[in-house]
Amino acid sequence: MTLKFYDQSKVLLYVRQFELKEPVFLEIDPSMACNQACVWCRYAHNQDGMLNYDFMLKKLAKYPKVKGVRITGGGEPLINSDTIPFIKECYHRGITVGIETNGSLLNDESIEVIARCCRYCRISLDAGSVFTYERLHKSNCFERVVENIKKLRQWKIRELGVSYLVVSKNIDDIKLLPKLDLPVDYLHFKPLIKGTNDDTRKQAVNI
Repeated sequence: MTLKFYDQSKVLLYVRQFELKEPVFLEIDPSMACNQACVWCRYAHNQDGMLNYDFMLKKLAKYPKVKGVRITGGGEPLINSDTIPFIKECYHRGITVGIETNGSLLNDESIEVIARCCRYCRISLDAGSVFTYERLHKSNCFERVVENIKKLRQWKIRELGVSYLVVSKNIDDIKLLPKLDLPVDYLHFKPLIKGTNDDTRKQAVNI
């Protein structure tokens, strides 16, 4: 029997590993640095906060039963020049890998590697217009990101999605998304979590 990619029954395939406390999935944050300054971000970005290639390989060696790796982070993973080589290494080892990125640093090389080696790529867009994107991401990369999304589809990536964090300042942009004609498999809408202390709760309410 072939299970679908998101079938929750897959957990039963790894009961033995769970009993032995052997991880089958890793989340890797290659970078704490970021090239954007999203208004809701609560991470303290460290421009020197990078995982090097050898460190990430050691994690694969430490957990040899790993079947999947999710590349995300408190920063933008593609700032780290070792992220793309690490994706290729995961692919060559037969490890399912996916990446979540703001999409602004994608280039022809990384697009080709991600499309060929990743099971999925999800782009944080959070807007339907240049104005709203610049207002929330503090970046003028909106049109570049949209173009990179289209390039990923041209390379026939297996699964391509867009993440949309809904706040008061971008909710009206949702109706603009169809005009962008994004060639994605899904749009992932999610609310802004208010946070766990007074400062983050106030920040969330004001966005």
